[in-house]
Amino acid sequence: MLRLDELHEPEALALENLALERQYEPGSIIKVLTGLNAFSSGIDVKSMFPYHCTGDLMIDGRHFGDWLPQGHGNLPAFDDALAQSCNIFFADVGLRLGVDKLRSFMTAAGFDGQTDLGVFQVPLGKIIPPIFNRYETAFLAIGLAHESINALHVAMLASMMANRGVLAQPRLVRARRSILGEVTAGAKPQGSARLAPAEAAEEVVRAMTAVAASGRGTGRRAPVEGITLAMKTGTAGKRAEGLDALILAFAPADHPTIAFGIIAENAGPAEFAGAKIAHDFLAAMKSRM
Repeated sequence: MLRLDELHEPEALALENLALERQYEPGSIIKVLTGLNAFSSGIDVKSMFPYHCTGDLMIDGRHFGDWLPQGHGNLPAFDDALAQSCNIFFADVGLRLGVDKLRSFMTAAGFDGQTDLGVFQVPLGKIIPPIFNRYETAFLAIGLAHESINALHVAMLASMMANRGVLAQPRLVRARRSILGEVTAGAKPQGSARLAPAEAAEEVVRAMTAVAASGRGTGRRAPVEGITLAMKTGTAGKRAEGLDALILAFAPADHPTIAFGIIAENAGPAEFAGAKIAHDFLAAMKSRM
């Protein structure tokens, strides 16, 4: 996706590739990584349930609030916590993991790194310091204030979940051909690395399907009839400037054929406009799946 930037000189045009070059605050899509990290690190996530969210978590004497001021009440299982995108639960998980484990896992997931598209190198998301106490660690765990991400990276993380924990390099060029159509060079091999055990990924994938299928799921407006969808919504940015909607998703959930990321600038909460964009995209792709 290309944007024509404002002209600084009559003869000069500046083009920005939004999918590769622009970084956005990720918001709650990061909860997928925080949950995957927890299941991979041996934290007994299931023993935390039922979990009661009052909308407030005291961290070293400071109030850490949920996006839903009154809280989410009783959450029976991890699926419900992810489906309803409970900030309090995932902040709690982040504190149990600690900043070092959070940062290490995110680095393994591509943050502060780059990927080789076979044509050129592209920077991925970034971790934004300083994260100097537990309160800031909680924000890191829910994707606010301390991370940025681009659309390519969102799609890569969606693919990683579709591959049940295996992060792969994307590829733009499959082959180079001569003017006569003969293959002159093949594609570079795609690198990949296992980020988390398949069993841990499966726990999170099941919860991602609840995001779309649950009556209280933030992605309930996204599904298309006949397609099982695994997803996570994220809302971030500054309200005064217009909130950005982010979607990390793949389908069908059991046998994925497509993984995608969406960043909709100034679209408002992701459960509305973002989910609608995901729905329209899937509806257009349905005949090819």
